[in-house]
Amino acid sequence: MKQKLQTTLEKLDNRFDILSWKKAFAILTAIYLTAIYPIIRANYNYIDDIGRAFEGYARYKGFSRYISEYLSRVIHASRNFLFDISPIPQLLAVCILVVSSLIVISQVKNRRTISLWELLMMLPLGLSPYFLECLSYKYDSRVYEIFSVNKDLKGLL
Repeated sequence: MKQKLQTTLEKLDNRFDILSWKKAFAILTAIYLTAIYPIIRANYNYIDDIGRAFEGYARYKGFSRYISEYLSRVIHASRNFLFDISPIPQLLAVCILVVSSLIVISQVKNRRTISLWELLMMLPLGLSPYFLECLSYKYDSRVYEIFSVNKDLKGLL
């Protein structure tokens, strides 16, 4: 009985031990979306979002954030006014965060598969209060995550 249980547990462990990149992306996306769901559901405008929702301005250039200005204009599909298209920027930011997490794993391990433990190791990255605060911004969340991926891509070089 004990031997049979141990064999079953080993088979179960081996089955979940190796995940493809697509499965890892899907699992992390589901976990991060579950974490951000209350933020999206609250529909609360964070500090910078109040002015952008009311007046529709971007005003990133004043802080030398030209890429942020350009990306905001492209994603919001407007040249003069930023419309509130939430939760689309936040969902995009979650996908970017998952890609960033997978890049970090690929920096540590040089293989095409990911173990479940490596995947679970990345959960504190996206579930920390600091990243969840970045995801609370309706207008800026995807820009924060894009620059997070930029940081991770520099580590690959």
